[in-house]
Amino acid sequence: MADQSEFVGHGLSSEIFINETMSEEVERAYIQSTIQGLAETVGQNVRGWKGSECGESSRTVRLLAELGIQYVCDWPTDEQPHLMHVSGGSIVNLPFMFDVDDLFVHLHGVVPIPRFARVVMEQFDRLCEDGANNGRLMIMNVHPWILGQPFRIRYFEHFVAHMRASKEAWFATAGEVCDAYRKSTMSVSDAVPKFV
Repeated sequence: MADQSEFVGHGLSSEIFINETMSEEVERAYIQSTIQGLAETVGQNVRGWKGSECGESSRTVRLLAELGIQYVCDWPTDEQPHLMHVSGGSIVNLPFMFDVDDLFVHLHGVVPIPRFARVVMEQFDRLCEDGANNGRLMIMNVHPWILGQPFRIRYFEHFVAHMRASKEAWFATAGEVCDAYRKSTMSVSDAVPKFV
């Protein structure tokens, strides 16, 4: 298991979403302010980004890479990391999973918390099975104001204990996954989306 937590940029306010109506200058300043403020607050460089409500414009991936962000968690693609090419380099996408996000499934989707806990464990078990030969990634967003509530926390503790009992799983920070992916010998297809 990872020895420490890793903070990712998530915007300055939950009321401001990156979108196509922002100018490039405004978007760049918003991202830069977020990264700088977080780095100063937590005392570590910010390597990743998860936009508020997954908000992005057609420029966001490029701007993130230009500002030193190494991975993004906004794109709900398959359960494996992949490169997103931008002018001057690339950024790693670590796929976001709406299906195991407590906000989207439990609160907005009104899935009862006991069923949500089973969904998380079933997702984890299947990804372990499917990833026996080539690995799978399970990025799960949890919100302290949702699963941290006294009447919900035992479900969180239950599915975390279930996952920790697995001998097949690697518990890592997003940065560790990004580094391992970049070091791997996995070939990247020319069909990888290019973002300009």
